[in-house]
Amino acid sequence: MTSSAGRTSTMQEAKLPRRWFITKHLCSMCGVGKFLVQWKEAQVDQCPRCGAPEDARHVWEFRASSTIEKWHLLLQLLAMKLSKMSTDPSIQRAILIGLQEWLQPRETSIKTSREIFLKFRRGTRLLDIARGNRLGLIS
Repeated sequence: MTSSAGRTSTMQEAKLPRRWFITKHLCSMCGVGKFLVQWKEAQVDQCPRCGAPEDARHVWEFRASSTIEKWHLLLQLLAMKLSKMSTDPSIQRAILIGLQEWLQPRETSIKTSREIFLKFRRGTRLLDIARGNRLGLIS
């Protein structure tokens, strides 16, 4: 698939397992409590951290303190790795700020699976992430 700008779409460039992962998450039919119960892989659909019904949206939006602590630790490790690799400081800042913003609470809603699918179909590139779009999952 080629966009109007003549670029090949990200989905076509991705390896098959990555396309499966993206597709499952775009349609919210992935290994979360809701579907694990339907697939008879689990007895309950509850989030193991908070006990609320677990669906894909819950996984994307939930902010447990243990998750936030782990996120900050991994950001520190990433910062050290980027420095060790002599990554340009402005690129380091863009990556780290974008990842820090991901955790900030927002008064927005997750876009529908169809909106996200159409965005990928139009040829959205991973470069958009570096520009701060973070896949456009949050409006």
